[in-house]
Amino acid sequence: MDPSESRLTPTQGAKLTSQNQREITASGQRLRIDPADDLLTALVCRSLSATGRRSLTQLKVTTSSGCVRLEGTVPSYFVKQLAAQAIMSLPGLERLDDRLTVD
Repeated sequence: MDPSESRLTPTQGAKLTSQNQREITASGQRLRIDPADDLLTALVCRSLSATGRRSLTQLKVTTSSGCVRLEGTVPSYFVKQLAAQAIMSLPGLERLDDRLTVD
């Protein structure tokens, strides 16, 4: 999986492609940005924030074709499990790539 930051906003060279995706060129590489991934990232961030755990609001969240990758450090295995539970039922989530580490 080669996820792009779904919060990435296109600048010059943006164009619409089939399947409702935007394509930009950055540093000589083409990046496709799917609006569904943008929405999924927003839902994930909102769900993590709703847990009330500050550590979950500081995670790196990336999405690509319905796959959500969580990266960062959490204080316990309980909080790691809480993060997964908070997002598992979100619409559009195809797969969770949990790369959280416990401190």
